Amino acid sequence: MADRLREKASVRTIAAGPGRSPSTAGREIRRNGMPLRGDHTRWVYRPHAAQRWDDQRRPRPKPGKIGQNAAAP
Repeated sequence: MADRLREKASVRTIAAGPGRSPSTAGREIRRNGMPLRGDHTRWVYRPHAAQRWDDQRRPRPKPGKIGQNAAAP
């Protein structure tokens, strides 16, 4: 995604590569991207920073529903 944005590809073209919806790709760029300094019409996407931000937004860690229940005899 970062490479395609750098190449000035459209969101539709970026989404077509991994077979995702253009709205999904656009939402990911808006959520985890940042405007390019000096040109606010273009966006920069840094995957490592995006993963870190996503981890921080994740709700508190807790066990899943199955892990909360004791095993039935």
